[in-house]
Amino acid sequence: MYIKEIALAGLLHDIGKFYQKARQTPINNIGGHPKVSKEFIKTYFDFFNNYVDANVLMEFVARHHEQYFEEEFLAGKGDEKIKNYTYMVAIADNISSKERDENQFGKKDFRVAPLDCVFNRVDILNKGNKQVLSYRSGTYNVQNIFPKEIEKNTDYNNEELVKGFTDKINLLVKNPPKNFNHLMIVMDNLLKKYIWCIPASSQDIVSDISLYDHLKTSSAIATSLYLYQEHINKINRNNINNDKDKYLLVAFNFSSIQNYIMMASNCNKKGVSLQLRSRSFFVDMISEAISIKILEKFNLPIQNRIFLIGGKCFILMPNIDEYLIEFKDLMKQI
Repeated sequence: MYIKEIALAGLLHDIGKFYQKARQTPINNIGGHPKVSKEFIKTYFDFFNNYVDANVLMEFVARHHEQYFEEEFLAGKGDEKIKNYTYMVAIADNISSKERDENQFGKKDFRVAPLDCVFNRVDILNKGNKQVLSYRSGTYNVQNIFPKEIEKNTDYNNEELVKGFTDKINLLVKNPPKNFNHLMIVMDNLLKKYIWCIPASSQDIVSDISLYDHLKTSSAIATSLYLYQEHINKINRNNINNDKDKYLLVAFNFSSIQNYIMMASNCNKKGVSLQLRSRSFFVDMISEAISIKILEKFNLPIQNRIFLIGGKCFILMPNIDEYLIEFKDLMKQI
């Protein structure tokens, strides 16, 4: 009934955190981030209403917390008709946030706190890694993906990011995707480009989890949870929040890829570089095509493809016996 709204809400529930990074934005960014996320949906209400029930989407986005906020932003205080579905987004948010170290809070200016490099935690020689590397705010490109020693970002960097993202959304409104799946793909790409460098939580001592990754996994978890609860026909608060295994992580992997790619070294020396790139591209495209076929088979958005690189892919889906059987049969066909 609400699978599209839940998937999109999972992807956009914390968009308010991004808009709060800038001091001047086209939407009202005053208040808690759930309120700002709601303002984002409200600003582009007509656009989102072309693909989902925008009123329901706004409710899911605003009420993705179970505590710590005013009643108008709590999952348990919403519309009775959709409250149980609202909990799915809140639970997905909680599960996706479990990687954060809740006992390691630090005092940072949330506007300019950078995303820390995950390798800051690595201490091979066990001497205490004192070097802290972080990512400067900027779009996802080869110049920005290498971490540096920086204490904070600048307001200017964040203003530019927010402006760039908003400009792209406005362009999307004028040239809308033709269906919901295309919308999810485009939104995923935009979020990756502009939000990859924003920490999901800027108050942790080590803030090394990207807001983009948090939004993507929240969407995947919420979608899988919805499909599981719908399958067992139990859409109620107690059942949704129990600890039963509800998720299934499936994978495929091309073996001997390295051998296939490196066979190019047997070619004429002048053609080795071209052969290596073309074979690597071929593997990537085959993997992409197979993953899309799996997602379409099980009616999953692109966000449920958790990982895809080098011929290896992981996809999150509901832990339903029929799904696993059909997945195995599909892989045999492929």
